[in-house]
Amino acid sequence: MPSAINVSKSQILFFVLTLILGIFIVILIYNSSIMGLLGSVSFPLEPESQSSLTGVLTNLDGGITANISLQVASGSQVSPGKAILFSVNVTHANLGNTEPFIFIYEIVNANSNQSFLRKDERFYGNESFILASRLGLPDVVPEGNYVFLVNISNSQNSVVISYPITVERVIATPWLQEHISFFLSIIVVAFVIFSGVYYVFWLRKGLLKKKYEERQKNSPYPFPDFFTLPQSKYAYVGIVADSDEKAYLDHTQLNRHTLIAGGTGSGKTIAGMVIAEELLKRNLPVIVFDPVGQWSGFAKKNADEHMRKRYNKFGLGLPQAFNPRVIEITDATMHVDITHYLFMKGMTVFRLDKLTPRKVDEFIDMALSQIYRANLPESGSLQSLIVLDEVHRLLPKYGGRKAYTRLEQAVREFRKWGVGLLMVSQVLTDFKGAIRGNIGTEIQVHTRYEGDIKRVRERHGAVISNLIAKLHTGLGMVECADYNKGAPYFIEFRPLLHSPYKLTETEMKKLVKKGTLVLRMD
Repeated sequence: MPSAINVSKSQILFFVLTLILGIFIVILIYNSSIMGLLGSVSFPLEPESQSSLTGVLTNLDGGITANISLQVASGSQVSPGKAILFSVNVTHANLGNTEPFIFIYEIVNANSNQSFLRKDERFYGNESFILASRLGLPDVVPEGNYVFLVNISNSQNSVVISYPITVERVIATPWLQEHISFFLSIIVVAFVIFSGVYYVFWLRKGLLKKKYEERQKNSPYPFPDFFTLPQSKYAYVGIVADSDEKAYLDHTQLNRHTLIAGGTGSGKTIAGMVIAEELLKRNLPVIVFDPVGQWSGFAKKNADEHMRKRYNKFGLGLPQAFNPRVIEITDATMHVDITHYLFMKGMTVFRLDKLTPRKVDEFIDMALSQIYRANLPESGSLQSLIVLDEVHRLLPKYGGRKAYTRLEQAVREFRKWGVGLLMVSQVLTDFKGAIRGNIGTEIQVHTRYEGDIKRVRERHGAVISNLIAKLHTGLGMVECADYNKGAPYFIEFRPLLHSPYKLTETEMKKLVKKGTLVLRMD
């Protein structure tokens, strides 16, 4: 993922002002009663508080008989088919028990004075009381402005309290009307945050492009579109060549198999070991078929000063050993149970350097066949990685026999069980058909093999192919159809955490004794 980029003070100020403006808009919305329009239908953004109107009922002598107050709980806006909710508060009712209050409720059109609805009721009382009631509106009441009239009378006098209302169909329920400002506030805040994040992303992308446009002038390696590279941070393998951007491989790449090719001393095995280290740090099983004993170095921490001096450049911490299990394969142990170790966490190294080339071919054929026939559960994610070092030895032109055919079967089928193959070879072009067609990621390091250079030239042109023969040790060209729009890009692989050197025979014997050998019984 692209690293951090310095942003100017003016750009930071712009973002802060945008955020403050968004907060100010939220406050305005939350503390106002704006009317929003949606076509020809509207609703209040903030519900009204209960309205209260007062009046006085007097006797024939002008004395106060009762104080009247009207409270309308439903507010000044009512939908057809809904009810006006109200209460009448009568205080100091100086009447005898035999004389009633007469209440007449009426809905009158504000323009034509036409009455649409009338209701009356009586109530006896000589003390203060509250009469709560409701007046339901028919569905057929036309929308418009009306007056809600409340007429309170007795035998001596009457008083009329009028309350203006609007009959209008609303799209919001009372609960939504009550909380609409809260939801609008959330929407505005989300919009402001999204806008800010998008602005920073766009700004960062622009600055990154500008930054590397300058560097590209001095680099022979074409820079990728950094935002199309793996972003999961699954396996940190190094940095993009001539940049300071970290480079990763994704678990989906490793699940679809990887082939690393290059000449002797090019750093191809180191690149494969870096990938294995990353999976071991995630506690995934790694099985290695090691024909030369090189992978035994995982048992010791890296003490190579040249490599450790480069740790700071790649942001690495302390060296680390990975405590591998080492199983020495001889004629007597050829029938080891590979599936027993397949999903065992940590690294299992099958040391094959005691076998003849023909026996190595037989063992790998047998091992891959065991896995194929093991009836494993299907999985969409990487469950285990099998490393085949010096895999070119399985090619018929290098003396390979049955194992090459079995390898073709493995690259087709192992993916569905979550078993990835990491193949390290001196050549790439000589792998044909099913093997080349089922490799998700190809990594080409330094080589002078004309077949591989020609392949690169035909696919990517002479400029790229000329780089292959000049690559420094540890640099590799990565190709994966899912990233950088399928175009190649170059990675400088990070140094190892474990020792790059094979163990001595004395050290190896001690390590082999710790490995538990499990043989097949069939």
